[in-house]
Amino acid sequence: MIKFVFKIGVVLVAGVLTYNYFLGDAEEKKQSEAVFSQIKDLGSSIGGLIKSEKEKFDQGKYDEALAKISSAVSELKNRDDETGGEMSTELAALEAEKTSLEAQSAAAKDGSMKPDQIAALYEQLQGLIGKTQSVSETMASNEETSED
Repeated sequence: MIKFVFKIGVVLVAGVLTYNYFLGDAEEKKQSEAVFSQIKDLGSSIGGLIKSEKEKFDQGKYDEALAKISSAVSELKNRDDETGGEMSTELAALEAEKTSLEAQSAAAKDGSMKPDQIAALYEQLQGLIGKTQSVSETMASNEETSED
């Protein structure tokens, strides 16, 4: 429902801007031109951001992050094995997600992914980092309570 209202709002704003640009008075035309200019600048900025992320990806920035996640997950598995394996399900899910991201990363290096897909891959990587931290914190708190 919210998406529908948002889409309607965008269409209405675009309609008003277009109307003002072609049929409005001098001030309305000036405002519409300024808005269209800002939208163009925003589009080029987003394009530049995506290109720079693609270059970073090609340089191996994300490989290093995936390697660190892999190391962290391995360390968490070892700690979990020592403490009774309470978090094995969560760790298996992290491992599966990491493996999936590694496969997607390899596909991106082959050039079979578009820049916006690479940006989505980056978001998934950030999510995996957050999940790994969360599991680590949970394990640490479980270890503290079991020591008491």
